[in-house]
Amino acid sequence: MRFLFAVLIVFSFAFLHGAYLRDVPITVTLTDGTEAKCLASGDEYYHWLHDENGFTLLREPGTGWLVYARYSGDGIAPSQYRLGEVD
Repeated sequence: MRFLFAVLIVFSFAFLHGAYLRDVPITVTLTDGTEAKCLASGDEYYHWLHDENGFTLLREPGTGWLVYARYSGDGIAPSQYRLGEVD
């Protein structure tokens, strides 16, 4: 009986997770005062912004504009392409 209880406890942890949300629509105010619509996904520890096609968005350091991410070494970095200015 104890073994069955232990197995049930172990398998129940497989179905537990944080408050993971996917494709939550949000509106972000850009540095010039315009509003941009994008989506947010993730949980309380790891989250990101992206467009409707799944492309990751980052804040450009220095200007604060939302730009598309690009691969850089082992991670991602801001590109020169601003949200809403490219297809």
